[in-house]
Amino acid sequence: MATAERDLYELLGVQRGATDAEIKKAFRKLARELHPDVSQEPDAPERFKEVAQAYEVLSNAETRRLYDQYGHAGLRRGERSGGRSRLEQAHRKTRGGLARGDAAARQHDEKAAAEADFVQARL
Repeated sequence: MATAERDLYELLGVQRGATDAEIKKAFRKLARELHPDVSQEPDAPERFKEVAQAYEVLSNAETRRLYDQYGHAGLRRGERSGGRSRLEQAHRKTRGGLARGDAAARQHDEKAAAEADFVQARL
């Protein structure tokens, strides 16, 4: 994953102390520019995915705290508890849970959330 070493705040173009509203505003702006249905840039889908993943982490208080405290290692390792990382637990808690626990379901849910935010931003 390309975001593994890139700073998530940098990807969204915000400061570390950014408010939730600033993070959301930055994500929506980038989503409108990078969405694959809008942008003709060849790297737009990958960049859109990176920005959506950064927003996914920084828009959630628990995952943002983990990222701020441990960086990418905290998200990967996630302080395993009961077989699920804290990132997965926070995702389940805030997004209402996944119907399936596999990677494909997680990826589908992330894409759907990013696209929903994009559509909402266009309204």
